[in-house]
Amino acid sequence: MQTPEGASAREGNARIDWLMYPRIDMAMLVLAGCWLVHALVVSLSMEVIASDDAFISFQYARNFATGHGLVFNVGERVWGFTSPLQTLILGSLTALGADTVRTAYVTGFLWVAVTSVLLYRVFSEILPRLLSLVIATFFLFDLTQHGNYTLESNLLVALQLATLLAAAKNLPRTACLLAAASCLARPDSALLVLPILLVSRECRKLKHLAWFFAVGCLWEGFAYFYFDSLLPQSFYAKVGLSRFVPFLLNALREVASGGFAAAVGVSAGSGWLARILVLLLGFLPLLNREVRARPLLWYSLVLYPWILVLAYSRIGSFTGHNWEFYSAKFFIGVSTVVGILSFLHTAAGRLRRARSMRLALSAAALLFVGAGFALDSDQLHKDLDAIKSTPYGGGRYYTFRRLAKWMASNTPPTAAFANGEVGTLAYFSKRKIIDDSGIVTRGYLPSERMNPLAFLRRFQPEYAIVHRNAERLSVLPGIQYERIAFFPNQGYGEFSILKRR
Repeated sequence: MQTPEGASAREGNARIDWLMYPRIDMAMLVLAGCWLVHALVVSLSMEVIASDDAFISFQYARNFATGHGLVFNVGERVWGFTSPLQTLILGSLTALGADTVRTAYVTGFLWVAVTSVLLYRVFSEILPRLLSLVIATFFLFDLTQHGNYTLESNLLVALQLATLLAAAKNLPRTACLLAAASCLARPDSALLVLPILLVSRECRKLKHLAWFFAVGCLWEGFAYFYFDSLLPQSFYAKVGLSRFVPFLLNALREVASGGFAAAVGVSAGSGWLARILVLLLGFLPLLNREVRARPLLWYSLVLYPWILVLAYSRIGSFTGHNWEFYSAKFFIGVSTVVGILSFLHTAAGRLRRARSMRLALSAAALLFVGAGFALDSDQLHKDLDAIKSTPYGGGRYYTFRRLAKWMASNTPPTAAFANGEVGTLAYFSKRKIIDDSGIVTRGYLPSERMNPLAFLRRFQPEYAIVHRNAERLSVLPGIQYERIAFFPNQGYGEFSILKRR
């Protein structure tokens, strides 16, 4: 029989929950908004630079914005970008007058803020809101958890989380459309979102699933008729470049440095024992009864990251291209944090005064996250500034800017250059680039990819850029290239520009 005291206690708890929950929700939105404003202010006060791969998408976006179409070299329809959605977003905003590079940073920061809110919403279904707030703010404040701001990484995980949330909330049409959008952010997202749709009873109904396939078919139909291809050229250029085991070991090192690992000092350079421990912690959410009862959740947190890593290990791209499986690192990192907090929450519930212990756990975790942010409040500025001094950051960027300036000043607008790193050069020189890595150029044999001499023999451009001090280069009998400009090492090696004689 219910006692008046018991009823009164439950009413009191309900009143506390009713008062707390809106405040916690609002706190999450305020924190995400403040972080976004902070990131924008920091980036606007600095010169922002991007990786060469990001500039490939920037080149496509700018040509799209200026009416030349989705092309890298004007007049050449090659599908050389991985993320159609990211490219179209940047192209549309560029057409409205925005600077493409800075827009990539602004939208990248926005997707980080959105992801933090979505993390909060997803995990508030299985954990107390205070602990969900810990998970979300931990991701938001720890910059090592974020993807590359100028690539599609943060957009991708935001769409994947939105798909998961919509499916869990029984919004099948919304889930199917968000799933399709995530596949346009990166095609490999199908490994996550398609199983989510098929597991969900409502989403897998044909009337709803048709929306997912309709969006996919529209893009693939466009790609087939516009690019004459159903897959991005980067797939054909990269497949088989690395063996399965070396790529897998590199991926394990990378994903083991995410989530809680970075906060306690475990990184990609740590020993295997520490990394294996971090990877095993990623299975902790399975101890949570609420997670086990939700196939959508345990598949996303536990199974999907390994499927993605194995898929990329099978494709065999460059071992250093770690951003390609960023979502695997993200979900393993989130899984680790969720598992640890779930374990502590369950343990606290078995102690006396369980409610007080759980509140104390939440408060302690929030203090841990908040203290880390307070100590590193200027870390974003440091990270963006540090990029300028790295060989593959500022070293490459400023070297290619110097090369591009020379190209624009000393060659005709119709000149064609062959080189293996093409994004920054094309964007700033506005010259045609023949890509000897094969990502934005077609018409070569599989045996010729990543072979600069083979590309020079096949395409015979007027100019060649080589990453060394070279006075001349013999390609074929009667076809020789001679140096016309030399750029000494200023952070990213020596470069020579040669002209065909």
